[in-house]
Amino acid sequence: LQKPRPLSRRLNMNLISPALKRLSLLDKQVTRLRGLASHLLRQIVSAKKERKDAIRELRWYKLALRRIQDVGVETQKKTVYRIEKLVTYAIRDVFGEDGYDFKLELSYSDKSMSVDFYLERDGECFDPLECCSYGVVDVMCFALRIAIWSLSPGRKTLIFDEPFKNVSKEYRERVGQFVRKISEELDFQFIIVTHMPELSENAHRNFHLVKKGKETVLCKQ
Repeated sequence: LQKPRPLSRRLNMNLISPALKRLSLLDKQVTRLRGLASHLLRQIVSAKKERKDAIRELRWYKLALRRIQDVGVETQKKTVYRIEKLVTYAIRDVFGEDGYDFKLELSYSDKSMSVDFYLERDGECFDPLECCSYGVVDVMCFALRIAIWSLSPGRKTLIFDEPFKNVSKEYRERVGQFVRKISEELDFQFIIVTHMPELSENAHRNFHLVKKGKETVLCKQ
């Protein structure tokens, strides 16, 4: 018969065996956590490098955006000046000392830009619809359309229907001369419907519409 193991030895093994298993399990967990820590450390180092690169790239983007904005503002200033100059020229050319300076004002917000305009004389600002005759407003609107259209590429042809109907008789000859002059200087073609002989006399070509019964006949002059 097999000799039985001493009781004390059996008791020691019963107590130690679970502790050994627990220790082995903890060793495995430590090894796994060390591997995980090493992996996380590599991720942290990589993330720090990516963050540093992102900050550097963001600085370049902000610098580029600032330069683009500066160029945009400068371009807007030049555009505003060009429009103001042409419209003021038109008003002064037609009305002389009775004319005004045309001014544009740009307002900016976080998401948009608004444009307002007014007339100025001797440093004082006026609402166009309140300070002067509608004849001045007619000339201003005509020149404003030309100024804005001149900013676009392509064929410069504009069609108007009685654009100067509110201009008083004393200024109509000047209006006709101005239209012809601005057409030649800016290479614009204007097709204008008008009853003003002062305007048609300064045109390069005229077409006369005659009502005959129920028909309208076009007669070239």
